[in-house]
Amino acid sequence: MDPANLNQPSFIPKQALARTVPEVKTGISLFTVIAIVILFLSLALLAGGYVFQNLLAKQINGECSLLSDGVTRVCGLRLSLDNARESLGESVLQKIERLDQKLKVINKLLGAHVVLTPVFDQVLAPLTLQSIQYKKFTYNNGTVTLEGIARSYQDIAVQANKFNQEKMIKNFIFSNLDLDSKGNIVFSLQLTFDPALTRYNNYTLIKSTPAVSPVVSPAPILPNDLPVAPAPTPEATSTATSSSINL
Repeated sequence: MDPANLNQPSFIPKQALARTVPEVKTGISLFTVIAIVILFLSLALLAGGYVFQNLLAKQINGECSLLSDGVTRVCGLRLSLDNARESLGESVLQKIERLDQKLKVINKLLGAHVVLTPVFDQVLAPLTLQSIQYKKFTYNNGTVTLEGIARSYQDIAVQANKFNQEKMIKNFIFSNLDLDSKGNIVFSLQLTFDPALTRYNNYTLIKSTPAVSPVVSPAPILPNDLPVAPAPTPEATSTATSSSINL
């Protein structure tokens, strides 16, 4: 071998490279614990559902048996129903079924019945300004159309603000505003109410609620020696009456 080649660098390693083996961590991860818990819960729910199903089937299809007193007889729901049916008789059961069907039809008709009294009592009467009058009233499929007179446009604006604060009024529109021969504002008003307002069942429920009577405190007992005020003369009575009418 040429001695000059011994001093030249070589890229071939003279020793074998050491291989590093990664450490493997052993243990149970959080996801494994969660999966095990979910599995046990599912098994517990499945077992509980199976037990409940068997218990319910036993209560429905159970045979008749006597209790410890030897007198009371306990049967399953199905046999109890059959015994009650036999004791009543088929004719009585048919009458009860026909009555039940009639009651359902009546309840359906009453539920669809519309009553307009709450429109006046709960909305128009308490909310309408004294400076506004209604001349015509029309009702059609949950919508009320009114024609009225107001003293000024400001009264209509105030009235619209009051309608806007009422929850039972879903929508309202003032239209056809014009002046009449006396300088008043004529208008048309369209109101759309909540269907619950005109429902007959709700109206009867409100009417059936007893009103709370006011508590009247007893009149004080006055001593007998107090002076008694003289009775008013006819002239004073007529003067007071005329003054109250002028107001």
